[in-house]
Amino acid sequence: MYACVRNLGGSLQDFNRLKSNEFFVYPSNFEMPVSKFKITTFQWIIKHRDAISNEQCEMILEWASHIYTEGYHANNIDTFWKGRGVANTLQRSNAYKQQLRAQINNCHWESKQWNWQHKTNKGDLVRMTELLSTYELYQEGEKMKHCIRMYWQRCNLRKSAVFSLMINARRCLTIEIDPIQKKIRQARGLQNSTASLEENDILQKWLKEVVNQRE
Repeated sequence: MYACVRNLGGSLQDFNRLKSNEFFVYPSNFEMPVSKFKITTFQWIIKHRDAISNEQCEMILEWASHIYTEGYHANNIDTFWKGRGVANTLQRSNAYKQQLRAQINNCHWESKQWNWQHKTNKGDLVRMTELLSTYELYQEGEKMKHCIRMYWQRCNLRKSAVFSLMINARRCLTIEIDPIQKKIRQARGLQNSTASLEENDILQKWLKEVVNQRE
């Protein structure tokens, strides 16, 4: 990603801004059209770097990723950023931010009943807890410094289930799982760090003993 940003004329500042949003860092099942969208987004951010603050950039990236993941048509990807000025973009992204905030306290979904508590051989207390509201996703994202709050609509539609792994009352991982296939899509730690070997072992034990044993 860094090489791509630099090849487009971007700076280290641009790279640091762009990598703050998970959507623009990690591949997707639709990587070919998403790649075009990523490139044009990178170009827009680079072009307007001096006109927006870090906070505004984060807001714009969250809005842009929402637009794509909610079904923006692939044949319009190349023209999505065409003609979009800073003022218009800030207005639209801020409207989305306000909409998201308004939904934080009033959107809940049913549990998959996959919560789990386990004590390791070392005596560590492991808890796996499903996040069941936009507020809980927001809190998880704030604590873990990632963008899990973006997934609230997928959770509400039961296309995803999100769990928080805590070891000895310390947040360690946020896990997105496909509730139909019962497969982990991603597991991310603080600031999108990858899971450790120990954490991966815990996830596999949870899948085997809980997820695959229940409806």
